[in-house]
Amino acid sequence: MIAAYRFLCVGACIAQFALSSVLLSPEALNVYYEGGELVGVNPTFDLDFSVKYLDKYFWLTSDQSWLRTGSLSLGQRACICDKWRILVWINQSKFATPGQYVGSITVNSEVFPPKSVRVTVHMLPAIEDSRPKIHAVVNAASSTPGPVAWGALHTIYGENLSIGTHYATGLPWPSSLGGTSVLFCEVTSNCRLLELLFASPNQINFRLSFFFGNFGTLYVQTSEGTSEAHRTEIFQDFLGLFVGGYECEATGTPCNFTPFRESDSQVPRGAITHPDGRLITAQAPAIPGGIYVGWFTGLGIQALPGDNLANRERIRVKLYKVSPSQDYRPTADAEIIYIGQSVEYPGLFQVNFKLPRLIFDYWPIEPTNSMLEVWIMLWGFVSSNSVALPVKTTL
Repeated sequence: MIAAYRFLCVGACIAQFALSSVLLSPEALNVYYEGGELVGVNPTFDLDFSVKYLDKYFWLTSDQSWLRTGSLSLGQRACICDKWRILVWINQSKFATPGQYVGSITVNSEVFPPKSVRVTVHMLPAIEDSRPKIHAVVNAASSTPGPVAWGALHTIYGENLSIGTHYATGLPWPSSLGGTSVLFCEVTSNCRLLELLFASPNQINFRLSFFFGNFGTLYVQTSEGTSEAHRTEIFQDFLGLFVGGYECEATGTPCNFTPFRESDSQVPRGAITHPDGRLITAQAPAIPGGIYVGWFTGLGIQALPGDNLANRERIRVKLYKVSPSQDYRPTADAEIIYIGQSVEYPGLFQVNFKLPRLIFDYWPIEPTNSMLEVWIMLWGFVSSNSVALPVKTTL
């Protein structure tokens, strides 16, 4: 029967050793941790008792608190067996900083001199992985994760995506910025490089300028290596209204406009402008009957060049009145005056629309401004994200 010590370990290392003629083999153990993780496999020590030491007591001692074998004072009789196996555990939480830590486990007996195994723990800092990592791929306008669409603008968020920050300076957009490129493959083959607009360590903006099948795989490549595959679904259209900033939700109250959301009370203001280019905000609201310009992406293969009537027949600008109780009440659609893709910015679409003059005739009107939720809808079922549009109700 083989007797063994087995003890609870805080760390991941198990040092196993047994006795051979009361000689430890090997007499030294090197254990490596990298970033707190054990490197390699657990080593083994052997110890065999000779016949003359049978039925004699032995016990174990450790000279370090981080080096454990359990109840060190407990004695155990030797027996007729091939090997003794004793588990030695290392408590790596005792090591505050990287470095080398040395201890020993000693086998003691009433009849033979102590025998020790030297244990050296090498605590190494984690090796930084500088390869690019993809965390998410989203619609560049709405930040909605999910599928990508042919011809649309998209954003990759992650780590180590680029060395430095780089911008495309003109058309045609390059397939590499600062040594960063994005490879799009139909599953794992038929790969092509994408057009890049912007690249930084944590963000890449790109355009999917060609059409694949229903699924594809994205890779980010830099001088440090290639990211793991990011599999994504491909849609013909995936609409997204650009967000121009964030503002307070309360109507009739001046609200601070910020480019990024700073509180939960703020709602997204769409990239919808007055004809002179001013962004529509609570301080510069739209008015019923006015003409305004909205910016979006993702019309995809449904888009026809220029201000084509077919484009206008495909698209609807849906308006919903937001009541003080946060009820969403449908109202008349906006009248589309123009829709087309930007010549200077492929993937960016412009829609000029006119708000109905009688938009608030059927609903209670707030003292100064009311709120509309705006969607762009394709064929009546493919819908963009919604954005808030402040509308002046007292003319």
